[in-house]
Amino acid sequence: MHKYSDVKILPHSAVKMFALVKDVEKYPDFLPWCEGLRIKQQLDNEIVADMLIGFKGISEKFTSRVNFDAENNEICVKYENGPFKSLVNTWKFIDVEGGCEVHFDIEFAFKNRILDMAMTPVFTTIVEKMIIAFSSRSNNLYL
Repeated sequence: MHKYSDVKILPHSAVKMFALVKDVEKYPDFLPWCEGLRIKQQLDNEIVADMLIGFKGISEKFTSRVNFDAENNEICVKYENGPFKSLVNTWKFIDVEGGCEVHFDIEFAFKNRILDMAMTPVFTTIVEKMIIAFSSRSNNLYL
């Protein structure tokens, strides 16, 4: 199992950042490597979605169940189907003076050993670029 965590302070409220991350249908508009997204099921506080990711000639589709806890400004993504053996991603937004702390945690493992060996070394870079994309998107929307 591989893990990555990061905390960023952004000049936006926790509510705004929660809304931005919750709006998964917009991910193909700004996330690098996100080639498409389809919501398969939608409830008040949960969706199930397919995401198509492309990186260096490799395209993979995976399904995730995303739970939204608006009261606590938390989002939890749990992998259901695709190239991963497991993947859990959590977002937590905490208001601080002048903005909010964005806590991002991810744990993952690929099913395929070759894919794991190929992707794990670059996965941190992918996640870092993804976080930058969310930060840029928030600045474009809220500043």
